Amino acid sequence: MGVKGVRVVLCSFTILISLSPVISWAQEKDKWVESFSRDEERARVLGLMTNYPVPDLEIIESEKASPQQKEFLNHFQKYIWPQLRELPELTRLWWDPPGGRIEIYNNAINRVLYNSDAEEEEWKKWQKEMDGRYRKVLSSPEWQGDVKKWAELSKDLKGELPELARQMHSDLEINEFTPNEVPLFAELADISDKIQSIVKKSKFHPTLDRTAELSINILKNFYNGEVSFDSGWRQTEALRYQGSVALGRDVAKQGEALFQRSAEIRTELAHRKGYRTWAEYVLATYARHHFEGLKTVSDWQRFLQKTLDDTQEATRIFLEKRIGEFGGSLEKARPSQLAFFNLPAGVLVKDYFPKEEIEKSWVKAMKESGFSSDLIDTIHRDMYSRPKKYNHAYLSYNVPARPKVIRVSATELRAELPDPKNKSEWIPMGLDIVESMRTDGIAGTRTMLHEGGHGLEHGSAGPGDAWGNGNSNAYSETHSKMMELFLQDPEFLVHIGKNREGQSLEKSVAERFVMETQVNKLLSLRQLSSNSLMDLELWNFEFGPEKERFVDRAKRLYGVASENITQIKSPPIDGIDPRYAFFSTDHFYSGRCRYWGYAGAEIAAEMIMNSLLDHLEKTTGRRTVARQPGIANYLIKGIFEDGGKVPFPLSIEKLTQKAYSPDMIVKKAVKAAQKYSSCPEDLAKLILPTP
Repeated sequence: MGVKGVRVVLCSFTILISLSPVISWAQEKDKWVESFSRDEERARVLGLMTNYPVPDLEIIESEKASPQQKEFLNHFQKYIWPQLRELPELTRLWWDPPGGRIEIYNNAINRVLYNSDAEEEEWKKWQKEMDGRYRKVLSSPEWQGDVKKWAELSKDLKGELPELARQMHSDLEINEFTPNEVPLFAELADISDKIQSIVKKSKFHPTLDRTAELSINILKNFYNGEVSFDSGWRQTEALRYQGSVALGRDVAKQGEALFQRSAEIRTELAHRKGYRTWAEYVLATYARHHFEGLKTVSDWQRFLQKTLDDTQEATRIFLEKRIGEFGGSLEKARPSQLAFFNLPAGVLVKDYFPKEEIEKSWVKAMKESGFSSDLIDTIHRDMYSRPKKYNHAYLSYNVPARPKVIRVSATELRAELPDPKNKSEWIPMGLDIVESMRTDGIAGTRTMLHEGGHGLEHGSAGPGDAWGNGNSNAYSETHSKMMELFLQDPEFLVHIGKNREGQSLEKSVAERFVMETQVNKLLSLRQLSSNSLMDLELWNFEFGPEKERFVDRAKRLYGVASENITQIKSPPIDGIDPRYAFFSTDHFYSGRCRYWGYAGAEIAAEMIMNSLLDHLEKTTGRRTVARQPGIANYLIKGIFEDGGKVPFPLSIEKLTQKAYSPDMIVKKAVKAAQKYSSCPEDLAKLILPTP
């Protein structure tokens, strides 16, 4: 595949970049993409759009039921259940907008399963109409009055259903709005749609795949000695300004007014609920899922800042050591050089994880870990890039595991669930992974483990109270982050790593990858903490006409976050501000304001993995996750089934028998970097004992 439309003239210290043309290349039809049947997926999704599965209700009457129980159940049947039955059709969970048919339409649009522009617009219209129905129901005074009455009738009653009534009423204080707010939510949905249209139609959108692949190849050639440090970082910088920076600038310029209006709407909605900022409101919606000390914006800011403070000095020493190896200094370093300051790690093993084998390797490894074929097959996987397809990865929980008939005991006031093994009595779960696998290498494998980890957790979770329940954002990312840590096991890497010629990854290379990744963890920890702080600070602001504009604030904070990671400033090139890269992904501007959850999950994941390895070593004599069929049972019984039912991080502490703290992961990363800084020639010394 050739590279056209970009002029990069390289010499020892000069570079000329023409940023106007767009990188293009002849698209090859990948043989592994042919295994994905778009027609089959489209038919399945269309079926869910038109006939979304919703459970029925059966009350198991009893003469022993008290008058209060009967009145409580009568109100439930007459006023609450009809709406609960409809709302899952729209939203999966009545208090959690993602999911259900709304999310199915979004998922289908992201995956380009429509056959024409007209059909895409029709799907978007239906999605908005369903979102409007959802908002209309939840904002109506009648519904809110019915919930309040139901909670009053639950007083002094025990059981699952009375607890649900009290929780629904409590959530009304935070999650529900009046009819006056419904148009604002509709406008936010319209703005999001318009921004995504700008992204897809940008002439720079197609460059992301190719620039990512070229950048990785440059790094590989650098570590092979085929490209000099100076030439390598300059080529990488040129590609960045043709890819993420160019796309972000295009999106920010075209969507500036949309971003501003979206921020002002969110500020207004927060004010109407009694919160100063959108960040405060979002954190409040998660508060009941968190233990004390991790509930508010300021709680998470302190938590994240501690990680930055505890890693700052070790990072400075490490970077000075690495930059010095190239004859440079920290004061004169550029962000484009950063990838070359990391130890090779992923580049070492890139060829042993060809992209067409990543999905198959995951399936094989998870079956060897004890997860059933039925569970794995429940997770529908759309893994490779197509024109206009969403360019990031996520798992969509479209259809939760629910009984076809929810049977409620009139005396116990709880759902009596059928045997999970009796599939005929359960609605089949629907989980979809959306990914755009671009390049060979460990990054694609890590993403597969991450998103697959979401699927395994959702698919293994106990049915709970049959009504659905949310949990901490940190919990929701913990198990996917934990699965990524399989890649910190040399034996696992050797087991699944094989290049296109059939050669397996050598153990010595796998060990070096793990050691170098431990060193690189220092910078990745700082990046995660800095990005999380940026996300909170971006939305912890009252946007308005006379205040700092959203695009300006986003760029400024993105620059601060980038500099916090490495203390390296990012200069413009040809007048183009590199901070526009902020807008190349919707992770931050979407308003989800949830990046802090990834940071919290990173620590929890490390704790669970250490606990798992301790268990495996004790029971099998092998401290490895490779070919260990007991993994699934340990994780499912230990945390997947019920872990999210108590405030974060209590279930983590219960499983691991250790206090939740960033110290474990921070100290390990700092120690690895310090060892490298003092003796980089002796990589073997970087093998660290388990805390």
